[in-house]
Amino acid sequence: MDFADSVVPKTDGQEDREEFDDALNQLTESIDNLDFACDDYELADENESREEALESAGEALVDIGAALQELSPLALYVETTEKGVAAKFSAELKHLSALPAEKVRGSLDLMLTKARTPKETSLLLTLAKETMFSGR
Repeated sequence: MDFADSVVPKTDGQEDREEFDDALNQLTESIDNLDFACDDYELADENESREEALESAGEALVDIGAALQELSPLALYVETTEKGVAAKFSAELKHLSALPAEKVRGSLDLMLTKARTPKETSLLLTLAKETMFSGR
């Protein structure tokens, strides 16, 4: 889920992190339930089955709303685009391509500690890979 890969806890405390993780898990579970209800609706042969699927979808939507309300005060959304990550790490990526092979791993590990979200980490790894293959 792209949204989940772009949110981080607003604070660093252990208790706050656990509360954030619980709220994010609840949101993810509710979204999964909506996906299941949509699948059930598409596979339903009878009107009664479709009505049950629609009811399940409605319940899932209510749960998603509640989960978002619970997550909202705990989370910070970090808009992450490939262009933004490339701009943020441009100097480090250029430096990475100039390093000898034995020093690349350490430099890459250091860059990854600066990534704020799983999505940013993923994009940074992709850009680093592209940089390494185009620069060598």
